[in-house]
Amino acid sequence: MRGLFRAFTFTALPLVLAVISSNASAQQVAGSKDPASIWPSRPQRVAPYVSEPEIRTRIEGLLASPGTFLSTDYYRIEMRFGPPVRIDAVVVSAVESSARMLGLRVQVRDDDRARQLENAAYLDLDEIEKFSRAIATMSDLAARWTGRDERRAGDLSFATAGGLRLTIYQTGHPSGRVQRAYLSTGFTEPVTTSFELSDLVALKQAVDQALALLKGK
Repeated sequence: MRGLFRAFTFTALPLVLAVISSNASAQQVAGSKDPASIWPSRPQRVAPYVSEPEIRTRIEGLLASPGTFLSTDYYRIEMRFGPPVRIDAVVVSAVESSARMLGLRVQVRDDDRARQLENAAYLDLDEIEKFSRAIATMSDLAARWTGRDERRAGDLSFATAGGLRLTIYQTGHPSGRVQRAYLSTGFTEPVTTSFELSDLVALKQAVDQALALLKGK
């Protein structure tokens, strides 16, 4: 009988201790005021990082100046023929100081109608004349391509600090050469429109007209 009692004691004692420990843990959790001690931790939602566009021209720097009272005038440059772009001569003045910038704004609409994207690039005053000379030089060089040499493709390009890029592509073809001009704005996801090389004449005239207008301001 005494042996049976000892066997029962050694068997039941661990069960009793386990029940006491479980009750104590439950009371500790129930009495806690910190929700993190009751519920499992949830993953933290991280906000996506959106980088601000980099300012690369002086006129954009003035336009983006915080706490500055600005007066901005836009002069539309009419272009009946030429590539499907909009060109404006821009004059930006700080009302409370002598800061003043002149430049060009070129707005390009994407060829892909499904995207319906439009983007603009700015040129400082000293870049406008360089862009005009580049248009003339690229047009002359493209006219010299014959398509009869060993090159299967080639291109000419000119880019401004603000992300405007003019490119002329040529590809070989059994019946001759195929040439096309492209104007794009933007660095990471450029918006691009295409046009015929003959439209380069109208593009240069519009740029020269804007340059003459700005020099009179």
